[in-house]
Amino acid sequence: NLFNAIEHAFQYKKIEIVDKIKSKWFTLESNQNIGNGNGIIAQKNRKLILLTKDEIIYWNTIKNDVLIDITKSRLLQSEIFRNVLLLTNKAELWHVIIRRGIVRNKYLELLRDELNNN
Repeated sequence: NLFNAIEHAFQYKKIEIVDKIKSKWFTLESNQNIGNGNGIIAQKNRKLILLTKDEIIYWNTIKNDVLIDITKSRLLQSEIFRNVLLLTNKAELWHVIIRRGIVRNKYLELLRDELNNN
């Protein structure tokens, strides 16, 4: 599958737990507005399918690994993204998450260190 942004792939993986057809709406191949839109549109459609309590518990156990895998794939595919990340050197990386505020993006710092060590 091809995705317009990391957020699309992230929401795809979450929704795929419940509905494999609607999860495809987050892909470029779907020709849906969600898949063709930007990351903000993907994030706004995060509740396209609501997970049950058990599905949320499961998602919470895998979502960090999913995010790391998606981001690593993006870094390997995009020379620009990879170079920008490497140019941050040893800087702390922070991210604004609408529902959580400003959080340190430690997984991206770890991926940067991994790239520097290879």
